[in-house]
Amino acid sequence: MEYDTHEDSTNRVGSTPKYNSKAFWTKEFQASDRALRKFHERGKKTIKRFCDDRDVHNVAPVTSLNLFHSNIVTLRSMMFGQTPRVEVDRRFNDSEDDVARTGTLILERILNTDIQLEGGQGFQEALQYALDDYLLPGLGVCRVRYDFETEEYESSTTSFSEDGDEVLEVETLEEVTDEWVPIEYVHWKDFKWSAGARIWSEVRWVAFKTCMPKHKVEKRWGKKIAEALNYKTEKPADNDDPDQTSPQQVAEIWEIWCKESGKLYWYSDGYDKLIETGDDPLDLEGFFPMPQPLMANLTTGALIPTPDFYYAQDLYNEIDVIEARISILTKAVKAVGVYDKSAEGVKRMLQEGVDNDLIPVDNWAMFAEKQGIRGQIDWMPIESIVGAIQQLQGLRNDTIQLLYQSTGLSDILRGQSSGERISATEQGLKAKFASIRIQAMQDRFSQFATGLQRLKAEIISKHYAPETIIKQSNIAFTPDHVYAPQAIALIKDDENAIWRIQVRPESVAMVDYAQMKQDRMEYINSLAMFMQSSAPLAALDSGITPYLIELLKWGLAGFKGSQEIEGVLDRAVNQAVQAQAQKAQQPPEPSPEEKKQQGEMQKMQMQFQQDMQKQQTQFQQAMQEIAAKQKADMTKIFAKLQADIQKEAAQARFNMMERLTQPGGNGA
Repeated sequence: MEYDTHEDSTNRVGSTPKYNSKAFWTKEFQASDRALRKFHERGKKTIKRFCDDRDVHNVAPVTSLNLFHSNIVTLRSMMFGQTPRVEVDRRFNDSEDDVARTGTLILERILNTDIQLEGGQGFQEALQYALDDYLLPGLGVCRVRYDFETEEYESSTTSFSEDGDEVLEVETLEEVTDEWVPIEYVHWKDFKWSAGARIWSEVRWVAFKTCMPKHKVEKRWGKKIAEALNYKTEKPADNDDPDQTSPQQVAEIWEIWCKESGKLYWYSDGYDKLIETGDDPLDLEGFFPMPQPLMANLTTGALIPTPDFYYAQDLYNEIDVIEARISILTKAVKAVGVYDKSAEGVKRMLQEGVDNDLIPVDNWAMFAEKQGIRGQIDWMPIESIVGAIQQLQGLRNDTIQLLYQSTGLSDILRGQSSGERISATEQGLKAKFASIRIQAMQDRFSQFATGLQRLKAEIISKHYAPETIIKQSNIAFTPDHVYAPQAIALIKDDENAIWRIQVRPESVAMVDYAQMKQDRMEYINSLAMFMQSSAPLAALDSGITPYLIELLKWGLAGFKGSQEIEGVLDRAVNQAVQAQAQKAQQPPEPSPEEKKQQGEMQKMQMQFQQDMQKQQTQFQQAMQEIAAKQKADMTKIFAKLQADIQKEAAQARFNMMERLTQPGGNGA
């Protein structure tokens, strides 16, 4: 932690006078605006180019081949194919750590239920908008909030006065009835950070802009502040079209999170002092209510993103110029020529001639002497124009291929093929190496989504009441409810939980149905082989059953989504141990007379055992027949599962193609 040596000691980092000054934040905002000015200008031009706004082109082509729009739509579809499912796992997958396993199950249930309840209005929508901002202007931002509802209730206590009289005291209290952590999208121009930072860890403060009408300002801060703020018409941050301006008058208010002072400040340019100063309401480990934003093309020189478009804009412009020339020359390719004005028959032939029609010509001898039609008319040489068009088309295709190499959208990713016959292995390697750049972008986006969910899990662990955690996870109605109190205590214990619980990144790209089926089939086959191999051991000695189940549980801990199945195996282990303990309780040592009687009984049972062995053999044969029938039934079930998965995959591809071909947005 550093101190400002140029000011009084009362203005040290963490003290209030320095940061409570309106002038201080005005200077900070001015420095941030200067640093972000070029980025904002580039971002606005990039969005206009994506929307095919011609006034930002370097040329005014007759026809524009907007490949930038097509490439962005392709990248968007490849990077975000589904709403991510959060996976929470034990950090070390210890099979005996049932408390941590139950804690992961609780967090996973709450996080995934929130995603499903939010639907298109919450997490999924925020991720989609942030991805669009990342691909176009180069900055995608989302943040988390902590909201709750309370209800008032009266609490009465009885006390006694000095005279010994009983006094009933009634106090009005509040209790939290519901809690939630929404994830919100932040527009790329509604977000600022401290100037001078080279990497994200050097950022001293971040600020989020909110446009509030007067009645909301008055409700939040009172009438006096509402009357003092400046209000203006609201318009889109990246659109200068006056027709898009809203008639509503709003005040621009910035919510500042200062890491150095550990406080929040509310700032408005039209107010002579800060609107409000408050303490950190979330107590997050990284302080900021957001992960590192999605920033394109960063360097360690300055934390300023650069849109991808500016690294390929020359190629995009060149393609537009070539396409414009092709369009102009294509319009020139038509039947145009000159003819002898005195040859009326030629003119009539062109204007009046139809199929199987003859045009009379006066003075035929003179007409023939001038070589007939060939001597009376001369057509424009369109062969040269067609040749120029073909040359331009070849140049355009070469430039497009160069653009694909520059942007990383290679032929294999766009579904194109050279027509050569290659093996499946070679095709897989080609796709793997061709998609390295896209995979890196997918991983970055997945980490961004994971960062938001980790912040959400941190807020749940620090601020949710245990009753809310039990209610939202519904853990009380599962077999693991016995571990719930300890698991909730672990979740609330930040220092201990970090070593035993982790939120894992999950892909947000398209679902690989073939891989999902392969993983499940591999697990079921491995489970079947283990049970088949361990059955003879359990038959020889029933006491070994608990150890076999523990071995199975150890192997199961490495599979995704195994928390609930492990709970079932825990109960199986307990039952096996109890059965073994009951069996271990042997009766007292029999007397000699009893031993003699037992010997006689054994002789009498010999014949009975032989009969039983025959019956057992018949029973085993019957069980083998049943097992064969069950195996056939499982084969049918697996075949149906494969058909259903293929059907879902086909439907997903159909939905994607339908969205990409819709007019006005996703058509490439």
